[in-house]
Amino acid sequence: MTRLPLLTLLALTSCTVSRPTATEHYQAEGVTVVLAVRSGEASGVLAGELLTIEPGAFLVDAVNQIGEPVRVVRVPMRDIQRGAAYSGRAPRGEFRSVTQPPPGMRRVARLGSAGQARRVDLQSLSRFPYGVPHEALARILDARVQTEVADLGFAPLRSSY
Repeated sequence: MTRLPLLTLLALTSCTVSRPTATEHYQAEGVTVVLAVRSGEASGVLAGELLTIEPGAFLVDAVNQIGEPVRVVRVPMRDIQRGAAYSGRAPRGEFRSVTQPPPGMRRVARLGSAGQARRVDLQSLSRFPYGVPHEALARILDARVQTEVADLGFAPLRSSY
């Protein structure tokens, strides 16, 4: 009779529940966002991988006209007019519009004003759902030849919506 509670106690004490470290809180890649933005600094269409969502802003690894990642940009949510989030990777140079999905990609969310998505938690679909660790951000910025995250005024924007 005492063996069963003793075995249960031993089994429970040998199991530990721990939260993964910050570097384990990332995915292979985040969703691709295509955002129509308008601010006092800039307006146009921005595309790139959603790295994380900060309070009041998206952190995006923005791509240039041919689809190469070139700059990490902080996009204030208040400047987002509309947009979409896509799974999959688009062929080079295929980000032309907020309304037309690029070939080979599936839309997972539509974004309204201020970057709000209905029925989808974009944070969980980003590459770093729990925030970008400092070491990872430093490596990404170094790869883009940046020392800090760029503002929207320095983003590689396209003119079409």
